[in-house]
Amino acid sequence: MSLLTASVFLLLLLALSTFVSAAEIAIAAGRKIKLQIMAKEGDVRALDVLNMQEHPGSFITVVQIVLNAVAISAGAVGESAISPYLEQLLNSETIASVISFVLITSLFSLLADLMPRRLAMSNAETIAVRLYAR
Repeated sequence: MSLLTASVFLLLLLALSTFVSAAEIAIAAGRKIKLQIMAKEGDVRALDVLNMQEHPGSFITVVQIVLNAVAISAGAVGESAISPYLEQLLNSETIASVISFVLITSLFSLLADLMPRRLAMSNAETIAVRLYAR
């Protein structure tokens, strides 16, 4: 796989993980009172978010499966794309694999998990309602 192909694939995985992480925390962190007010003002999606909060079982299961599958895929793609270049620089396959693994894992954790969750928590109700499609 070329570096360009791997980069495009990683960006797609990053976008998917970012969306899922933000959706998960926005729905979980949405304040019921604010969602109830939004529903009374006519936003029926707020009722759907409230319903998801009341019955989170299947939603959380799907979110965790998707996030784990995406993270594993990103690790495999990232390591196979970056490792050959690092191996040429370092003349060590083992060190190149470890560095590429740590690099991809760190960047993915920051950009696809921590940052989207933090941003989603700042305005959870609005984001949860906007992400919820009827």
